Amino acid sequence: MYRVAPVPVPAVGYVHISDPAGEHVFIMATFADSLDGLVAAYQREPDLIGRPFAFTDNDTQITTAVCQWLLDAAKRSDQPPSVLVGSIEKGRWVNWNLPGVPRPTLPF
Repeated sequence: MYRVAPVPVPAVGYVHISDPAGEHVFIMATFADSLDGLVAAYQREPDLIGRPFAFTDNDTQITTAVCQWLLDAAKRSDQPPSVLVGSIEKGRWVNWNLPGVPRPTLPF
């Protein structure tokens, strides 16, 4: 009998992108090895602040769902994939793109 080793799951990294006042926030995700490039892309924008980010609750469920989404996106492009996990306006969730995964609590 042959044993098949599980395929390693790529690590996921998140970027918290906001306007200078922090009223408009976007949470983007990419594979961890592409995280620095995604952060740098948003730091070049004069009206946006991009910084690495980590969820404090529901992390395992969120990361599992996002990893699958990124793996699916990677099949369609030769560029490092990134996805919009959710957006927040004035301290309230207005968009959450992970059906079946509870939104994390705010603020973070």
